[in-house]
Amino acid sequence: MKRCDLTLGKLGRKKWRQFAPLLERESATDADFDLLAQYCVNIDLIQQAQADINKNGVNVLNSAGSLCANPATKVLSASQRNNLQIVRDLNLTALSQRKNPTKGDDADLDELLG
Repeated sequence: MKRCDLTLGKLGRKKWRQFAPLLERESATDADFDLLAQYCVNIDLIQQAQADINKNGVNVLNSAGSLCANPATKVLSASQRNNLQIVRDLNLTALSQRKNPTKGDDADLDELLG
């Protein structure tokens, strides 16, 4: 299996191991693997941002003592938005796989997509 050149957290590594074989089976290019790597980084960012929001709330006090939006909300939103596009570009959802069949076996695909 192709290795990811980026340092990933636990969830990012899990997603890489889940989807890299699918891309390899489809003769993906380096650009496709770069997108997958970005998806995995975003997965880690989403997890970290959500943990921060869970701990500190959607609104936090800034250095002036005023209530403002937790900066993690922007990270969460941007990472989720980026991943939606990457998932579409790489055809990674079960629904998109059914609409746009790949050359692999459907049983293998169902196993990969969980």
